[in-house]
Amino acid sequence: MRLLFVSNLFPDSSEPIRGLDNACLLSYLRGHFDEIRAVGVRPVLGGARTFSARAEDEFLSPVYCTTRYIPKIGSRWNHRLMARALGKTLARVRTEFPFDRVLGSWLYPDGCALRKLSGSMGFPLWLISQGSDAHAYLEMPTRRRLIVDAACRSRGVITRSADLARRLREAGVPDEKLHPIYNGVDTQMFRPGGDDLELRASLGLDPGREYLLFVGNFLPVKNPSMLLEAWRIAAGQLADRPVDLVMIGAGPLEGEIRRQADEAGLGDRLTIPGRLPPAKVADYMRVARCLVLSSHNEGVPNVILEAFASGLPVISTDVGGIGEVLDAPFLGSLVPPGDPQAFAKAIAETLCTEEDPRQRIADRAQRYAWHRTAEQYRDLLCADL
Repeated sequence: MRLLFVSNLFPDSSEPIRGLDNACLLSYLRGHFDEIRAVGVRPVLGGARTFSARAEDEFLSPVYCTTRYIPKIGSRWNHRLMARALGKTLARVRTEFPFDRVLGSWLYPDGCALRKLSGSMGFPLWLISQGSDAHAYLEMPTRRRLIVDAACRSRGVITRSADLARRLREAGVPDEKLHPIYNGVDTQMFRPGGDDLELRASLGLDPGREYLLFVGNFLPVKNPSMLLEAWRIAAGQLADRPVDLVMIGAGPLEGEIRRQADEAGLGDRLTIPGRLPPAKVADYMRVARCLVLSSHNEGVPNVILEAFASGLPVISTDVGGIGEVLDAPFLGSLVPPGDPQAFAKAIAETLCTEEDPRQRIADRAQRYAWHRTAEQYRDLLCADL
């Protein structure tokens, strides 16, 4: 069977971590299909742009399709604009690669555009819901209607948490169309490593300090302000053991994060190394004490599964599908969103425990290995053959 993957969430050489989870999925699916190819969609406001694939994605023969979009007020039209651009690209791809079905990721506008094309071009369509395409977009009446229509007319929707499936069900998508499958994790890259002093030194981390680790975009939905307040409280409670914070990522709130840390007298104990490739994130996970997430909303973030595979306990707000995987005390703690006191208490309790849960956590994470995820996708996509 030949599978074509289509999404704006697919990397290129200029944005190598964009949609990286999808690229990983396809690399593990390649052994289950005769051939897989990919189309990366790139919404642009204007002007000609070209995109090229990462070397590791060349086995997918990626094609990049640019589409116009209308910011802010374009909900009624953006999926149509994308369908018009994609239609020409898919017709061209089909002449040399007669795909048997299409797997599209991101419900709006990508999935809605593909729904229009699946009828006119006659291909079976499966969709993936990643997170905000259900969390945020189902709150917008026009997008909600289009998403429900696309989901109902597809062969099925793979959701990356049971919580996403619940939200789509409540919006009107039949239960038989919904198939929760968690993302996978590279358990060779993300693995326990112990307290490696040479690794700490290579990362510029002090061997005498303990590190909290955040990985994500610096956006309001991630609520970094609450995380910094919880860190300030916990640092005061643990005055006899230095607790520093590493925040891997970037985004518009970086300046505010630095200012808040400076005002709390913790500026010299905050490290922001920027966006990093997965292998470097794995290095930080091997020397951190716990992963901290303070989001207002989430699905099941990949970074939690990567932390588990690294043997790292997780302290997170109890939002979205996180409680589906953080479901045992040895894995970490769930706290109410927006409660820095509760978050600080969880940090202090985690750092003060004498038990070393790393291997136990890593053993549990084997259930999320990418090869298991790929097998679940294969079983669904090939079920009607």
